[in-house]
Amino acid sequence: MGFLTLNMVFLVAILLQQIDRCSLQGLKCPPNSSPGSVTDCDRTCGNADVDKFPPDCDKTSKPGCKCDYGLFAQTGTSGESVECVKPEECKVECGPNKYYDSQATSCQATCEHPDLPKVCRGIPRPGCVCEKEYIRSEKDNYACIEKCKCKPPVTKS
Repeated sequence: MGFLTLNMVFLVAILLQQIDRCSLQGLKCPPNSSPGSVTDCDRTCGNADVDKFPPDCDKTSKPGCKCDYGLFAQTGTSGESVECVKPEECKVECGPNKYYDSQATSCQATCEHPDLPKVCRGIPRPGCVCEKEYIRSEKDNYACIEKCKCKPPVTKS
């Protein structure tokens, strides 16, 4: 039974790939991009901010113009009018007390977890980071607040 199920999954995947190839024909993609399958989970300038990237994004793929490796779709551009740029060229609104960093660390301190590991094993990626004297607050949806306003974590006795 497991073998039959595995074969059916493989067959469906092949059929979906065929459908994708057909729907990609005729796409006129701009420089630095090519026809491909895009999802809401693909990194773009608009979701490069690690605070805003939803872990449960829609993984449904659709035909579109996909930026070449290492480039992001500029905020507000997609499809045949996508503008693919280097991470440092992204136009990103970071919000209060934050700034955009093309090499942001994925190990950012928070009020709730102020101690960072000596070695960050996360890969640097574009995103918004807190300005000096500010720290992320998990309970405030990762907003950057003044460090002095952090409340110490409650410990159970």
